[in-house]
Amino acid sequence: MANRIKVPVRIDGKSINITSTESEEDVLKIAELVDKSIRDILNKNKKLTSEMAYILAAFTIGNKYYKNRAECEEVIKKATEAYEEYSKYKKVAEKSESDIKEKQKQLDQYLKEIEKHQKKIEKQEKEIAELKNNKEEEKLKEDIKNLNKEITKFKRENTRLSKKIDEQEKALEIRTDSLAESEKKIKELQETLFKIKSEASSAEK
Repeated sequence: MANRIKVPVRIDGKSINITSTESEEDVLKIAELVDKSIRDILNKNKKLTSEMAYILAAFTIGNKYYKNRAECEEVIKKATEAYEEYSKYKKVAEKSESDIKEKQKQLDQYLKEIEKHQKKIEKQEKEIAELKNNKEEEKLKEDIKNLNKEITKFKRENTRLSKKIDEQEKALEIRTDSLAESEKKIKELQETLFKIKSEASSAEK
């Protein structure tokens, strides 16, 4: 159990000893808030009795507390929604990154296949040069023709994958911007929530 302390304060010109588990600094701030509220009410209507001013001051402070509480709940709601939106964008971005890596892997594989077939063509072209008068020349030419078809196929697939990767990288950039905006929004809401909680805490005390 927290230690209880007695703090002498003045409210409406009267000295009072307040027993509390809060720090002396907090107790003095609360007393100052109550005293100011009572003095403001009495200054506006000098015909009020002290008892009535106390009641109105309590009502004013209580009203501020409930308003702050409602604002706090609204900020919590918005912060929760912002965080859920942030989580959604984050998952989509992570999936996009994974898809891009997979497409890049496929693209690298196709490039290797193209390089492999090009080496075969170079080798067979050399053989053709050496076998111009050989009966196997026609067969080698046909092989080269088929290999060229394969290269054309791989290049076409390579172009398609490159375009797909560009599209997904652009989509990822947009989603990354959305994540940054959500993080900024959450930070702003957290700061507002902290401010409201601080005000609500002072009113409760």
